[in-house]
Amino acid sequence: MKCLIDTNILVSASLFPASILTQAYFKAVTAPNIGMVCDYSIDEMRRTFNKKFPHKIHVLKAFLSM
Repeated sequence: MKCLIDTNILVSASLFPASILTQAYFKAVTAPNIGMVCDYSIDEMRRTFNKKFPHKIHVLKAFLSM
């Protein structure tokens, strides 16, 4: 199944790694599923972190490097 991951899911999964939402995210992006994220969502995620969570930019970088 192809799963389009939106910005809200990405932000929540990066900020709350032990949450049920994060577990659902990882299930959506691992085989046999195909997780898809568009460039706009990544840009929006960066803008959201810069605006609302500037002290947690390191969390964003770690999440995006996975």
